[in-house]
This record gives sequence, C-alpha cells and structure tokens, in this order.
Amino acid sequence: IRNDGLLLMIQLTKNNPAIQKIVAFENAFERLLSIVAIEGNSDGGVIVEDCLNLLLNLLRSNVSNQNYFRETSNIQRISPFFEFSENDEDDNEKMSVWAMQKQTNILLMLEILQVLVSPTNNQQSVTSTQKVMYTRGVFMHLMDMMLIPNIPGDIFAKLLITVGDIIRGNEIIQQFMDELELSDRKAIVQILMLMVNDKQTFAVRIAALYCVQSFLFKNPKGQANIVSTLLPNQDEVSRGTVTSGQLLCAGLFSIDDVAHWLCSVTLASCLQGNSTQRLNMLLVQLEINPGQPPVGLINQVFQMLLNGDNLRTFYGTAMLISEWLEDTPEAVNVLLQTPDFVPHLLKQIEHNGSDGDNLSGAVCGLLLGLCLKYNDNSSPNYNKNTLQHIIAQRIGTENYRELLEAGSVSNAFTQASKSPHPSITVPLDMKLEYNFTKFYKKQQEVILRALEGDEDVDKGDTIESHDIIVNSYKELIKEQDIEINQLKSRLKEMEASVGNSENLAPNVPQYLDQIAQLQSYIEQQEQHYTAYIAQLQEWYTQQMAAVKQSPPDPAEVGHLEQEGGSQDQGEVGQDEAGYSQQEYVLLQQRYHDLLKEKDSQDLYVKEMVTKVELLETSPPLPVASETQDTASQNAELSTKLSTRIEELEASIVEYETKVSDYETVTSERDQLRLQITEANEAHVALRCQAEEAAAQRNKLQTELERVVAEVEALRNRETEKEVEESAPGDNTTAPPQTEYLYDYSQWFTPVVADDGVTYYQSHDGHLYKKEKSTDCDSALIPLL
Repeated sequence: IRNDGLLLMIQLTKNNPAIQKIVAFENAFERLLSIVAIEGNSDGGVIVEDCLNLLLNLLRSNVSNQNYFRETSNIQRISPFFEFSENDEDDNEKMSVWAMQKQTNILLMLEILQVLVSPTNNQQSVTSTQKVMYTRGVFMHLMDMMLIPNIPGDIFAKLLITVGDIIRGNEIIQQFMDELELSDRKAIVQILMLMVNDKQTFAVRIAALYCVQSFLFKNPKGQANIVSTLLPNQDEVSRGTVTSGQLLCAGLFSIDDVAHWLCSVTLASCLQGNSTQRLNMLLVQLEINPGQPPVGLINQVFQMLLNGDNLRTFYGTAMLISEWLEDTPEAVNVLLQTPDFVPHLLKQIEHNGSDGDNLSGAVCGLLLGLCLKYNDNSSPNYNKNTLQHIIAQRIGTENYRELLEAGSVSNAFTQASKSPHPSITVPLDMKLEYNFTKFYKKQQEVILRALEGDEDVDKGDTIESHDIIVNSYKELIKEQDIEINQLKSRLKEMEASVGNSENLAPNVPQYLDQIAQLQSYIEQQEQHYTAYIAQLQEWYTQQMAAVKQSPPDPAEVGHLEQEGGSQDQGEVGQDEAGYSQQEYVLLQQRYHDLLKEKDSQDLYVKEMVTKVELLETSPPLPVASETQDTASQNAELSTKLSTRIEELEASIVEYETKVSDYETVTSERDQLRLQITEANEAHVALRCQAEEAAAQRNKLQTELERVVAEVEALRNRETEKEVEESAPGDNTTAPPQTEYLYDYSQWFTPVVADDGVTYYQSHDGHLYKKEKSTDCDSALIPLL
C-alpha cells in the first residue's frame, strides 16, 4: 500500500504547487527521508528512487517548500546518504561496478541538492542552504566522493556541478575550498587536472570548468591566488609541486583545442570584475624559444587568435582577450601596438567571420569596440578618433550596430545565456559561455555610445545605481532586524523588572539611558533619511537632465497613456541612454513615492522627538517608596517599546515590498526589451518576404514582355508576307497560294468533332472555328 501510495503521490504532485504545499506540510519530507534510510539510502532499490522522485516534485520550482525543507532541519538528514563505508572504498572489486539502481539513486539525490542551491534561486535562501550543507557535513561527503575509484562519468559530472553550486558566491566555503587538500594536492588543483585531462569524458571536463568558475565567482582572493601561480615560484619548483598556473598554461597552449577553450574561459573568470588581476596578468612573461627574450602572455594569446585554425581556439582566445581589455587601458595599448591586431579584426568583420551566423564577426567587432571604449589616447596609431573614423569608413556605423545586434541574437549566444549551468554537450558546440554573454550585453550599449561620442550618461552606472538602492534597503532591513532584537531583549528585561517591585528604583538610571539612546537613534535616522533622499534627488535630476538633452523621437515613442505610461502598438521609444519613456515615467513615480516616504519619516521623527522631550520635561521618576506609580510608568514605557517594535516590523515588510517592486520593474523591463527584439525580427522577416515577392513580380513582368514581343514579331512577319503577295509581278500565272496559319497550339487545343470538322478550344473553354478572312489567310472565329 505504501509503495502504491508513493506512485500515486508522484503523479499528483507534478506541476501542481497547491498539492505540493499540502503534501509538504503533512510531514512528507521527514517520512520520505525515513523511508530512504530504512531502505538502505543509496544502496536501496526502486522504493528509494520513488521517494527521491517525490522529493524532487515537492522541491523543484517551489520556493516555500524549499524554505520549509531547510527550516525543518532536513538537509542534515541527507548526510548519511553519501556515507560510504571504508570496506566499500577498499573493496575495489565491489566499487569497480556500480549497480544501475545505485547510480540512479545518487543522481536523483544530487539533483535534489542542486534544486536547493540553484543559482536562479533567491540569493538569501541559497546562502542559508549553503551554510547548512557546509556545517552539517554534506559538502565534505561530496568532496570525499571525488576520491572513490572508478566512479561513473555521469555521476562524477553531476557531483562537480553540485559542488560548484554549493560554493558559488559563498566566501567562507570558497576559502575552505582554497585550503582543502585531496590526496596530497589542493582540491582546486585536482579539479583543474580533471579539466585539462583529455582522457576524461567531455561531460566531466565541462563540469570541472563550472566548478572552478563557481570557486572564482565573487572571490577576489581565489582569483589572486590562481593568477599568482602563473609567475615562477622557486619554492614550488624545488618541491616539484604542480600549480594551477602550470596546468592552465599547459592547457592554453596545448594542441587539444578543447583544453585551450576550457583554460581560456578559466583565465577569463580569474579576471572577471578584478582590475588588479588584469594588470598582474600583463606582467606574465613566457619563454617561447630558448635564448630569445620572453614574450608577454597577452601577445602570445593574440598570436593564437591570429593563427588559430578552428573556431574553438578562436572563441576561447577572444573571450579571454575581451575580459582582459575591460577597463584596462594598459592592455588595450599593448594590443594596439601590435601591427596586425586592428587589420586582423577588420578582415574578420568584413568577411562576415568564419562561421555561418556571423557570430565570430560580431565577437571581433566587440574586441574593436573595447579598444575604442577603453582607449586612453596614448597609442600613436590608434587613438579614439582614429578608431571611430576606421569603424565609420571601413564598416559603417549602422552596419557596426547591426553586427553587434546580430551576435546577441544568434543561436549559440541565446543557448549560452539561458543558465549558469553548462549547456554544452559536445565539443562542436563550444563557442560562448554564460559569463561572456552577460559581459557582451553589458559592453554592447556602452561601446555604441562611445562610438557616437556620448559617454556622459552610462547606462551601466544607472543599473548599478538601481542595485545600490536595493542594497541600501536590504542593509536598512538588517539594521532594523538587529534593533528589533535589541528592543525585544530590553522589553523582556523591563517586564521582568516590572514584576519585581523591589528592583524598580535601581533601574531608574537605566531607563533614563534608554531614553537618551532612543533620542540619539531618532537623530541618526533623521540624518540618514535626509542624506538618502538628497542622493536620490541628485540621481533623479541627472536622469531627467539626460532625457531633456536627448529626448526620444515622438514618432518612435508613439502615444503614451497617462496611467502606467503604457504605449499602444509599436516599439517602445528609447533615448540615447537606453531608457524608454515608460521607464522614465516609472522612475519619476518612484521618486515621488520616496519623497512621500521621506515626509512620513520626518513626521514620525518629529513625533518621537516630541515624546522624548515630554519624557525629559516630566517630573522625576519616583523612588522605591512610590512603587506603584513607577510600575505604571514602566508598563507605559514597555507599551511604547512594543509599539515601536511593531512599527519597525511593519517598516521592514514595507521595505521588502519595495525591494520586490524594484525587482518586478526590472523583470518587466527585460520582458519589454525581449518583445521589442522579437518584433524587430518579425519586421525583418516580413521585409525579406516583400523583397522576394517584388523579385517574383519583376520576373513575371519580364516574361510577359517577352511573350508580347513574340506576338508582335509574328504579326510583322504576316504583314510583310501580305505585302510581298500583293506586289505587281509579270503576266505569268502565279502559283497557288499556300495557306499560312498561326501556330495556335500555344494558346488553343485542336478538337475534332463527329462530323470531321476541326475546332480549336481555348484555355478558358471557348470554341473557335478556322475560316477565311479578308485581312489574312485564315482566322479563328468564335462560336456563339
């Protein structure tokens, strides 16, 4: 009955959040994990598989169930699932063959862990789950699994991706990972060895890349440690230690193009968002040939871009150089001083790249644009003005814009931008990766504004200002959480003191101190909100000034409704800063809401100041002899503190709602831009169809003119013949005339009637009869 019930619940909970919540709150997680443990965990049979499938249904895409699963201490109950006995690890014969059911069970449990720490989940929830997995031993069990011999490739790949999700963006676990050693080598070195080893399966190598990228994600210290290994270290050389830098250089210059692409992406991840490491990597020198001066790493990487014989080498090298050039004029100058750099990029762009969808040409266009954007005019041959002139004359500004846009809508770009998890399944698909697609979209608009000479208003800064506002709200919420906890603690202490009348008098100085602290807090809040609103007002003024300087074209904007700023059919007009009219209306509305919020906060501050002043000017608190009055006043103060706590809790809910509104507006903006892109693509398709129809019409017109010319030629020949026959001749008897007939077969079909007479039927079904005519030898007379 239990087993059949599991099968029924699996079907009921598919894609039904309501039933999923009901089942989860009926203690389903504890019961399912208990069954898994009873049935033998990973060594269990099909019942364990059914339980894990049901857990997946309850957790996948259900945030409330995920939070409930974590809060009810179920994550630590997963640890025994990945515990393998020492006998199993030592028994190579037993571990050399993994049962298919065991593989299925482990894959499903790894999938459950991935669902809980997926990068697409709420970051706060992911951080909490990562912490529990780290502190409760789940993470270390997964790391120990890497040492199991003969582990199947699909499980190994899934394991690496799961480990990557657990450490992604978590500073504590990343630092632990940096110091962790597996089999006398650092764990990160072991994973890099898997990545560059061509004997490993392709899935394992791609998963190892994701694990390394997750280790480097928002980890400046880890990035610095790997970049430092690119420089020679005598201690490590003397010990014969294999370093991360040695593995990456070996893979970067390997004949294995897969290893080159993987190492290029890894080095690009070391530079992501870290200008210091971009400068440090410029110091890396390579000794290519003995006895010759060393060559800079960036120069050698460009030579690989110049002489690359396949697309994997090209895309890997281009992504590394692109990340290297961002906000680093020194790197830009090094490449611009290379004679072949700009001509090679122009050649690739003009020949539409080396692939079918012009993606390589778009990537070369991005490299050229980065040299323009981050050029400090110190290069004598290619300063900003020179590059602008080259792009305008050799490519064309509009063609350059279309080139970058075509790259961002290509199939490879779209596929890579879907998720941080690797979507590449075969080496043939190794073109772009997720982080580069985000980098490309960010730099695309910045480069186009730099090409037009408008770099005053940077949309990237505006987006960052959105993030700053949201982060400021989050920080304020954290501060108010701390304050609420402190006030609750004080309230409990005061309630305890109210219950004990003998201790009232000694607590009077503490109450006075609390009143002084409240007054100080009110003053700090007033200063905070005044400065915060001033910053928002300055930012809003700058945005509105940008709109006034470059207002959108009314013909493109269309009719804007007063409520919500929505537009009727048509594309959303945008100014040079990349903002639509609708977004500016929303920004203006948000600014006025913040002003109203500031006014309400000012009113609240004034009320609190008045209350404190009243407390200060009130008669002194009674001594111990007046116990009853003191108890009443303490109770009143306790009530006020409770009210203040409720107000702060309501304020937190309000701020969380506002943060959610910001995220909603951002999501709606992205959806609108996606709709605009789809509409543009449909417009281009209709234009192509119209051009094809016009070409077909011209072809038919040409054919018609040819037919008319042939008919005219036939008539001319008939006229000439009549003239020749009517001309005067000698008195000899003229030979009998031969009847000349048109070739009616092209337009008429001969039909022989029962009486032997031949008629001619046209294509529309009418019948004609051939008879003599005064104008010509014969003619077809229609039959009525």
